[in-house]
Amino acid sequence: MTCWLSFSDIKKSLDNNGGRFGDSYIRHCITIMELYKEVTGCDEDASGRLLYESVACIRIIISGVAQGLKASMAIKHAEVAKNTLKEILDQAKASGVIDALLSCLVTCGASLMSGSSNLLRAACEACEAIWSLIDAFEIQSIKENAPVFPLSSMYTRSSEMNNIKGDEGGPLTGTDSEKIIEAVTEAFLRSEAIRVAIFYCLRQCLVTSWSSVIQIILRCCMHNDSVARVLCGLSSFSSVVGGCGDNTIIYEVFSILSLCASFDRHPQQQNTNNLKIKVSDPSDLVLHACLLLASVAQSIDDRSKGYTAVIMLTSSPETQQSRLSDLAHHYSLCDGKQNFRPHCMSAMLALGYMCSLECNESVATSILEIAVPLIPPSVTLCDYLRMSITTTGAQGGKVTLSYWHGIRDGCAVLLYFRLLWGGPLAIHDLGGFNIHQSLIDMLGNNQQHSDEIGLSPLGVVWTVDSLICCLKGGSSVFRQVFLTSESVKIMCDLISDVHLKLLRYWVGPGGRKIGVKDTVDQVVYLLRFPFLASEKSIELGDMDSSSRKDMVIEIKASMGKYIQILIEVGLPGQIIKCLEHLESKDTEEPLSLLALMVDHRSVVVELVGKGLLNPILMKRLLDDSSPTQVKLKLLQIVSGVAIMDKISCMTLFSEYFYEDLRRCIHQLAKLLLSPETDNITKWNVAACLDNLSYYSDKLTEDMIFEGAMEALLKVVADYSVVALDPNRIDDDKESPLDFTLRALATMCKHQPCRQFIRSSHVYPAIGELRDSPVEDIASYSTLIFNRASEET
Repeated sequence: MTCWLSFSDIKKSLDNNGGRFGDSYIRHCITIMELYKEVTGCDEDASGRLLYESVACIRIIISGVAQGLKASMAIKHAEVAKNTLKEILDQAKASGVIDALLSCLVTCGASLMSGSSNLLRAACEACEAIWSLIDAFEIQSIKENAPVFPLSSMYTRSSEMNNIKGDEGGPLTGTDSEKIIEAVTEAFLRSEAIRVAIFYCLRQCLVTSWSSVIQIILRCCMHNDSVARVLCGLSSFSSVVGGCGDNTIIYEVFSILSLCASFDRHPQQQNTNNLKIKVSDPSDLVLHACLLLASVAQSIDDRSKGYTAVIMLTSSPETQQSRLSDLAHHYSLCDGKQNFRPHCMSAMLALGYMCSLECNESVATSILEIAVPLIPPSVTLCDYLRMSITTTGAQGGKVTLSYWHGIRDGCAVLLYFRLLWGGPLAIHDLGGFNIHQSLIDMLGNNQQHSDEIGLSPLGVVWTVDSLICCLKGGSSVFRQVFLTSESVKIMCDLISDVHLKLLRYWVGPGGRKIGVKDTVDQVVYLLRFPFLASEKSIELGDMDSSSRKDMVIEIKASMGKYIQILIEVGLPGQIIKCLEHLESKDTEEPLSLLALMVDHRSVVVELVGKGLLNPILMKRLLDDSSPTQVKLKLLQIVSGVAIMDKISCMTLFSEYFYEDLRRCIHQLAKLLLSPETDNITKWNVAACLDNLSYYSDKLTEDMIFEGAMEALLKVVADYSVVALDPNRIDDDKESPLDFTLRALATMCKHQPCRQFIRSSHVYPAIGELRDSPVEDIASYSTLIFNRASEET
């Protein structure tokens, strides 16, 4: 009795402290934190009062520190106060307060699992204390190094990027707050008791703890994708599609959103006695709840497991309608002109990411049928994208969502789905609103300040996706996007070395290797649109035939200008450079663009000059670990370089190109000999070597000494038996033998090659292949045999 009375008195004293942080206060805080660790192990507390009062003291101390740090950030020359607050935080870290708070949650959860609610209030206080600790350390970290999204950082730090270090990894990387989040995440995934305690903190209408609990879970979810599956009631390894039932944390989050929506629809409800405490700031609660839902949807977006939005919305159409309608209600409060509210933007983000889960489906789903009508009109979304975000905050400051989510992300993702599902007519109708130009302006920082961009890395990808949808809007859109240097440069800057470095070290969503790949893939898809559309109007989708025909004519007539702009803005060199940021398995998309570009001589000169045929790059991309499609694209590019100028052979084999092409030969020979190389790739290697030999004899010696001819002859030996048997001709329709013989026939135009073939043990087999029932094989074999028989 005396013990909890003492903590009760301490709690009152702390409550009445008034934000004063003197030396005596620090000493008392240190003593209380040490004493609290002993209390958490006390077994003589059946009522839970001692645990509640003691953890409440810790909560008051830490929350006071967090509030003090926030206040000190707005006051100049507040170093003394900040040092005092930092001392308290350092003591909390050193004394293991976070471990004691997690232990408290385990105790509370176990009690709740047994059917007792005595420790529920203690669990809520523990959650609030944990959140205050995270919040305080985050504030301290941000004061020292404020996080900036990569795109915004690119426009402000480009001159510094050559010196970027790997530890500059985005928001809160390597900080004390991250270490705490890691500890909480591990405990959450490991301990059922902690999950139960958190669940009941949300279910039992103890409103003061809701925001703290939700923000803790949000950070755990951002830290480890497995948390999202647990929140939805799935095991970490489940591949079964289910739905968030009544006993899941996500169910409780949706219930809170529904309650907040009911306050707006029926304000008088908040005055009822159904709640123990009135919701003082529903907007803040909605903001964090929606960010949690968005993060869960983003975390479970795993196509390999076939997850859909049913996991979060259940399989019940009524529940789906209710939950999606509540989200729509929260962003409907924005008027698009004056009310740019963060909680409205977070609700858009949550709906958008749930829609993205349905993109895995090949047919329209019931969820999409509910969601699409709830998406704001495209014009409204465009208004949000154009609005300023620096003058509408409560204090006149910049409006933000979180360190990881951009204020415009939700607009960007919903605009994409509105354009995607609206079809060409909807896009065409938007022509007068210059939606595509608004998107370009936003990506190009055509705002008052880089902080105005308001796009996270994922928001950037969604914006590029929206711009791709706009390309079906007709010739005028094509001209404004692709035929102005300013617009093309903005797109190219997204895959610049500076931006990709920033993405690579960004630890939030849309960063690291996967973020670099996603950004490069989408930008490349956009930039190659004119090449593909001029050749295959299929890229124009479901445009009507007349519009498609007109646009194809426009694109073909403008390709020369587009190529010139690509060279002016330095795209060839940027594509080569961006390959360094990608793993070989992720290079197929940029290589596809290069393969389309090598048909243009001026581009090839740029590509080779920027290191396209660099031996280190070639070795990496032609390695056995590279996917077949990557190797095929690279072979297509090398072949394109080799036959770039069929008339001017001297131009082709100038010393400028010769050295680079020569260094490719060893890698091509190695690829032919590798047991991992399939027939299609061998076919393409042979075709590439054929092109390298066709117009000049300058590479003849290299074909011999680098092993290319030996490798071609080995292919002949490996496949000659089947080619001579009429009954086995159809056994291997993808045989590389015909193109291998064609390459050897081309090389036979040069005397050293003829001599090499004549001295090879495979030479008699070539003579036998003259009798092959396959016409091309017999023809090439005869040509090789006859040429090799010549003495000179």
